[in-house]
Amino acid sequence: MISVLIGMGILSVAIIPLETISPGVAGQRRLRRGWLLDLIYWFFTALITKPIAQVAVIVTLAPLLRLTGSGSFESLLRGRGPLDRQPPLLQAVQMLIVIDFVGYWLHRAFHAARLWNFHAIHHSSAELDWLAAARVHPVDEVVNKSIQAMIIVALGYAPALLAGA
Repeated sequence: MISVLIGMGILSVAIIPLETISPGVAGQRRLRRGWLLDLIYWFFTALITKPIAQVAVIVTLAPLLRLTGSGSFESLLRGRGPLDRQPPLLQAVQMLIVIDFVGYWLHRAFHAARLWNFHAIHHSSAELDWLAAARVHPVDEVVNKSIQAMIIVALGYAPALLAGA
């Protein structure tokens, strides 16, 4: 909980002045409609949804343990193959690019009729600012994180390099 509060504080100190100097919507009040709900989503996502997504990622990666013969999650997270032999910084940059690319296409997929009911929450803010992005349905988060992790591990990267991300 403390880290979530610290994160909220740091982002607020960094982003609110930027939005004040260069607002996305001229004249929009700081405490806009939906602000309190977005704040609730911020804490719900950080404290409830993210831990659920972490468990889902572990469950999703379990079959890869068996398929790759890695033996343990620790060895799976250290990577394997030619991509794992690259310098850590290069791997981290490449993984972020892959995760961003996959995340973009998953976001597009969630706009399809079948997945829209889960994703519509993300687009439900009547007025937008940086805090509105925190509106995420747990299913949306679980599916995104699980697929991204599966792809990174299947490619042979060392995802432990991004463990803090």
